[in-house]
Amino acid sequence: MDIFYHDCGINLRKIQGENVRRAGLLPTREMVPVFLVLEPMETPDRETMMTELNFKKGGGLLPVIVQDYSSREVLMLAYINKEAWEQTIATGKAHFWSRSRSKLWLKGESSRHYQIIKEILLDCDEDTVIYLVEQQGGAACHKGYRSCFFRRLRGDDFEIKDEPVFDPAEVYKK
Repeated sequence: MDIFYHDCGINLRKIQGENVRRAGLLPTREMVPVFLVLEPMETPDRETMMTELNFKKGGGLLPVIVQDYSSREVLMLAYINKEAWEQTIATGKAHFWSRSRSKLWLKGESSRHYQIIKEILLDCDEDTVIYLVEQQGGAACHKGYRSCFFRRLRGDDFEIKDEPVFDPAEVYKK
């Protein structure tokens, strides 16, 4: 068993493969390669430890920074509510809350460009998370780019710095 320590007092315990199935957390090994359990670390200087995400602070929504697991490239920023968090943990695939559509969505449900969770990091205020993912399909951005951050500021204007990975008109057929 691997132990991940976060400097803000959260212990991330990684349970893999057969142990996840034996614990009754998932029906099949193929559904998720890694399952993370948040639990408090014993620290003498802190009386209580929050082990849940602080959804109250963000009005029910928390930001999620999504990064490539291997390269650490930032792929996107999205938001989760409690339901999206629970679905992400249960399935091992990134789920988010769409602020524009006011609904839960599985990243990749239309494009098949799923984000497979490899590791989850929690900040010290328990109100922002990072999903380290395996990006399937080569692109996270609905506009066809690997990253949603495909533009950079040059002088007074933004320029496109990356090449598209796919044609959105072909993938979404809308």
